[in-house]
Amino acid sequence: MISFCTAIQVQAQSALSKNITINATQQKLNNVLTMIEKEGNFRFSYQSTIIKLDSLVNFNVNNLSVEESLNRLLKNQYEYKQAGNFIIIRYAPLHLSLILQESSGNQAQYLIRGKIINEQSHKPIANASIYEKNLLQSTLTDEQGLFVLKLKNIDQTIAITINKENYKEITSYFLPEIIITKDKKSNNTSFIAGELDGIEKTFLGRMLITSKQKTQSVNIGSFIASAPAQISLGPGLGTHGLLSGQVVNKFSINITGDYNAGVDGMEIGFLYNIDKKNVRYFQFGGAFNLVGGQFTGLQVAGFYNNILQDFNGVQVSLGYNRVNREFDGLQIGGLYNHVKQKFNGVQASVLYNQVKESVKGVQMGAVINNAETNLNGLQIASLYNRVNNNLQGMQIGPFNQTRNLIKGVQFSLFGNWVNQKANGLQLAGLFNYAKQVKGLQIGLINVADSSSGYHLGLVNIIKKGYHQISLSTNETIDLNVALKTGSKKLYTQLLFGQNLSSSKKLIAMGWGLGKELPLGKNLSLNPEISSRYLHQGDWMYTTILNRLDLNLNYRIHKHLAISAGPAFNLYYSNQKEQIQGYDFVQNKRTGLGWSAGLSIF
Repeated sequence: MISFCTAIQVQAQSALSKNITINATQQKLNNVLTMIEKEGNFRFSYQSTIIKLDSLVNFNVNNLSVEESLNRLLKNQYEYKQAGNFIIIRYAPLHLSLILQESSGNQAQYLIRGKIINEQSHKPIANASIYEKNLLQSTLTDEQGLFVLKLKNIDQTIAITINKENYKEITSYFLPEIIITKDKKSNNTSFIAGELDGIEKTFLGRMLITSKQKTQSVNIGSFIASAPAQISLGPGLGTHGLLSGQVVNKFSINITGDYNAGVDGMEIGFLYNIDKKNVRYFQFGGAFNLVGGQFTGLQVAGFYNNILQDFNGVQVSLGYNRVNREFDGLQIGGLYNHVKQKFNGVQASVLYNQVKESVKGVQMGAVINNAETNLNGLQIASLYNRVNNNLQGMQIGPFNQTRNLIKGVQFSLFGNWVNQKANGLQLAGLFNYAKQVKGLQIGLINVADSSSGYHLGLVNIIKKGYHQISLSTNETIDLNVALKTGSKKLYTQLLFGQNLSSSKKLIAMGWGLGKELPLGKNLSLNPEISSRYLHQGDWMYTTILNRLDLNLNYRIHKHLAISAGPAFNLYYSNQKEQIQGYDFVQNKRTGLGWSAGLSIF
């Protein structure tokens, strides 16, 4: 039995009822909307393409409601809904009407049949959405604008909402005979600000979300309802039917996969899960999970996880994990992890980890780690670590690169590279490079443009540093050649020497450290420690000469200096006998010594 049927416009919400006063002359529409926001203490949400924000307007209202003010400003071409502290503006210049053909039934089952037409042209409207918000049951009109909506388990007044893109929404009420109960059920409904079609634009979204589900999403827009549970056999074949993309469920199970608004509890998809907005707590997808909003909790997929907004928790897949905004937590990918904004936590994969912005935490990639801006933490890779801006922490891998500044440690089997400043430690088996060093480089070869730090290597190539070739003699070795490279604070020496007499051969090779202490404009004291291997005829013996030299250097030209000074020697040798033709230094020339020579800069 029907008590009455009527169509009405959705009532204004509290923010829309606020009275405002605005006076604007030849102002851009964007500025006027900002004035209304400040006056009403709320924010607008709309697609920028639906409003000409640069158009100039004259707008003067005095103590008029926000809704009436917007209707004047926007010429009654839009409709408005409140979502929290936002007012959603939707382009709706057209009007539709419901022609009711049949409405009958009872509390168990109720049928509504009708036609939706354009109010001005009286032409039928295809693909208009008709849905009951509390029962979460819906349908679409056909090409003739006809629809049949079957409702079940009715325990209160039926409210049928009709919506279509670019049309103003209407609601019709029906009163079947029902038994009133104290605990009547009602689903929570709300409106959400912001873009809601991001997930539908992805490749998998285009492939697996049905055209009817997409039509519902376009028509209904920001309307979101909540329900205890849903079960789906496949795309569009679930408990909520075509309305699934507008419903957030506490528990969701998809036998193959389906499209829902979100989850606030648990979701299991034996093949896949696709959610328009936020998902919380637990989600499992046999193949993949695709979430258009934020995710909080544990997400597990066989091959692929993709979150279009932020992630907080643990994300695990055997293949590929992707988060399009910020990530906080643990990300484990069989092959590849990718975060487009900031990352806080631990990222681990067999192949490749990438963060487009900064990292605070640990990146562990069996092959490659890449942070596009800053890294505060640790990178470990079996091949290559890269930070595109600043590093505060440690890089460990065969090859490490930081493009700007490091404050920490680079440890590499082969090479470390810093394009700008290195304030910390570079330790490499082969090669270190930094444009400017304010720390310590340790490697076979160290390279820098300038340095106020320290370099330990066989060769240190510092463009604006210390470069010297020294020729000298001392009490043990007739001729010594030393390549001294690094900085005045600390330079290394690559040493070679031999005796000139053919009857007393001696070959020396070694390495040492030195420091220049200025004593005046052209005078300096250079304390140097060194260790040389002495070849006295048989390479099987070990003879080591350790020296401490205290040389005074006087620069007679900008490229030439002379030096002389005392030395202290300490020998070690296991060679017991002299080999003919070679000098034998065991048990002689120990203790004090001397050296003299010249240096070329």
